Amino acid sequence: MDTNILLQMLPDGFKAEALTPDQVHEIIVLLLNDFKSAEYGATSTVGYPNLESPQIIARFSESGKLTSVVSAMSTADTEALCFRVRTELTVVGEEIGREALFTRDPVNGAWRYRDHFQILPVPAHAPKPKFGLQPHPFLIEFWFPKAGDPFRNMARRSRRVQELHLLLNALLDTGIRRIEGYRPTWMALPDDDGAPTLSVGCLYHCYTYQGFQPKSDELTPLQGFPKMPIVSASDYYSRRSWSPLEPFDLPDNLEESLDFFFSLPSNRRCQVERASYWLAQVNEIISHSLAFICIIQAIDALVGEAKKGQRTKRFLEFVRRFASSPAVSDTDREELFKIRSELSHGFRDPLHSDRELYMHPETGQDRERMWFASKVARICILNWIRTSDIELLRDSCMGLGKNTDGGADGGTNAGPDCPPRRHFAFASGAGGAAAPSGDAPGASNSTNSR
Repeated sequence: MDTNILLQMLPDGFKAEALTPDQVHEIIVLLLNDFKSAEYGATSTVGYPNLESPQIIARFSESGKLTSVVSAMSTADTEALCFRVRTELTVVGEEIGREALFTRDPVNGAWRYRDHFQILPVPAHAPKPKFGLQPHPFLIEFWFPKAGDPFRNMARRSRRVQELHLLLNALLDTGIRRIEGYRPTWMALPDDDGAPTLSVGCLYHCYTYQGFQPKSDELTPLQGFPKMPIVSASDYYSRRSWSPLEPFDLPDNLEESLDFFFSLPSNRRCQVERASYWLAQVNEIISHSLAFICIIQAIDALVGEAKKGQRTKRFLEFVRRFASSPAVSDTDREELFKIRSELSHGFRDPLHSDRELYMHPETGQDRERMWFASKVARICILNWIRTSDIELLRDSCMGLGKNTDGGADGGTNAGPDCPPRRHFAFASGAGGAAAPSGDAPGASNSTNSR
């Protein structure tokens, strides 16, 4: 058992050393479906159906890359397996997926990012909140590479909307949420008018409405939809006050920021996705202490590796570079890292807002820290996406390996159509304003090709 058949499994044009995490996931799921069981080994190996008498052994590197797939089956059975996997991995076209996401503000307008995806309000007859401070549904439509098998197709659709959900939540300040899995929860049952009653039931988290279709052949035409409200990026990223009556809006640099993200080499995109994952957990966590840890974790995901004893210094340097402001001192920045470390290591009591329900000065301070930390995290992510300074990025990309898209590790593959990168300065004290250093172009409903 020493012949690597990984390359035989891949469609034409695929490179074994350049497989994406999604493609590796599909391969191991296809193998599991074929053999019905698998067993993990202690040396980065997986045996199908087990390790005692494996028919297939998949080996992974320390970084999680799939390096080889070795077969003990006959030549005929091996060729048949390779054909099945190769067929399932082959893209058979494109499809439009549709899913409901949720946000703090009511979504009344429509907005399209090129031909990648678009945001739409739900139809008038769809369920909507009847009370304040409830999540408002909206639709996101997006293209994804279609698979021949319906289960693989559903998995590709889910991974695509997850990427967009995390990215939008990181770039927007209204808390984009997604229902993931169907988790039962005890809740008060509403009456005919939607008001909660004393009756309870164990219900599943889900959202749909009459006529909802999870897929389509093309994006819904935007004619007839109100335009999405667009505000200047400097106003968007600096605002503090919020009213539940305000409609969902977008910063005028969102299209530009998305251009920068989708032009990043794969290693930097992975870092942004990792940071976005941690920031998204804040929307799902009741505990302010855990939410604070996740916010700082999002920044730390971009900081990169540091020598022993240098972690705090690296964090301060990173935040100073990517969320700079004369109104924010190093003491303010160091406090963010210090509180996170003390909370995560158990050296500090939970934040006061987790321990007391009544008004207390420390509760207000905790909420102020949460607001300040989340602002810093978003500005750091935004500016890190937009920077092309390899010297600034080199350290934060350490340990990720060379990217597979060409270009220097930690550099950028921004194409000729991408505008120059502009940084946003985090000007805060009480407020935390983000002001563009140049004129940010307005977002549009452009339908340029992907």
